[in-house]
Amino acid sequence: WRYFRTGDYRKDFTLDDVQVSDIMSADMFREKVCFIQEGYYCGNISNGKYNDDTGNAYLCKYFDDGTIRTLYVGEFKNGQFDDHTGNAWMVGKQYKGAEYSYYNGPFENGNALKDPEFWNEPLTIEQIEELVDETQFNCELKWENLSI
Repeated sequence: WRYFRTGDYRKDFTLDDVQVSDIMSADMFREKVCFIQEGYYCGNISNGKYNDDTGNAYLCKYFDDGTIRTLYVGEFKNGQFDDHTGNAWMVGKQYKGAEYSYYNGPFENGNALKDPEFWNEPLTIEQIEELVDETQFNCELKWENLSI
């Protein structure tokens, strides 16, 4: 899970006067400072980065209202979309209010390798739901509902 930081939290104690009640769990900290989810990754991590060559890893990135910006399924290398099998795919948009588009094919260093004409757009929510089997994801898939 990744979160947008929505505020600051000031520590009100020193190491000399710390009490058990001063200690905050990660969940408590997230609720106070980072309660808006920015993304969810499911896959292998190595050297502190997303590195997964199974083809089953995925990353879901959200806008600040919780709707999906990007849903990618495929291989990762050094934290980037990087899949040369041709089986990786992505549904996404660049900004809120834009239409969703779909791409299936190779990626390298975070970029799709096929020309823009290989992107299918615009997509309706019904078309997205046909493409995406929501049962395979451990995160919320909330699509911005736009009329085309």
